[in-house]
Amino acid sequence: MLSMIKCIKPHHYQWDGAWELANGQVVKPVIVILDPQKLRLQLERRLSGFEANPDRLATAMEIPVNGWFELPEIWYVHDQVVFKAGRHRTVALSTLGFASYPVVTIDSHAPGLLAKFGASICDARRAFDYGGIVDYPVMGN
Repeated sequence: MLSMIKCIKPHHYQWDGAWELANGQVVKPVIVILDPQKLRLQLERRLSGFEANPDRLATAMEIPVNGWFELPEIWYVHDQVVFKAGRHRTVALSTLGFASYPVVTIDSHAPGLLAKFGASICDARRAFDYGGIVDYPVMGN
């Protein structure tokens, strides 16, 4: 059995909390637990021309072996999913059969994402270690 996959914040959130400081009281990042299968279907419907880049997808398919995962950033605007980052990681985890995975969004977008694409926190905890990201609350079903 593979060990848990260690999660890290998206790269532009990491450096000295610069993103959090710049956005301060306006928006707050949160981790939401979503279903990659449902998001992949939404991605394929919404971006009908989207084809995963084979090299990027191959790299993303190695997530369980590499043991680390940069959290995707997904927003929910006007009842639409907006992938800020993480389309290939979502497709890879869906292909690998994951039932849930953690992503970063902002607090005001979390309810919409969870209502349509929410998944089990317990399932995510079995595969992903996001406990090191203590400054972001975790939301899921």
